[in-house]
Amino acid sequence: MGGDHGGALLVGRGITSAARRSGLGSDETLRRAVARHLGTTPTEYRSRFAATARDPAP
Repeated sequence: MGGDHGGALLVGRGITSAARRSGLGSDETLRRAVARHLGTTPTEYRSRFAATARDPAP
């Protein structure tokens, strides 16, 4: 999960789908990776950045 790519996987998708697309395999592995690298849960991350993903800057 590096840079913006990891965050893009989390926004607008279910955790299981994001885990599969990221290559991590399971939702639990994704949750652990997000917690380790971003210091938050996938749910918190999505809540914080969902508006940014819906309304990109011009």
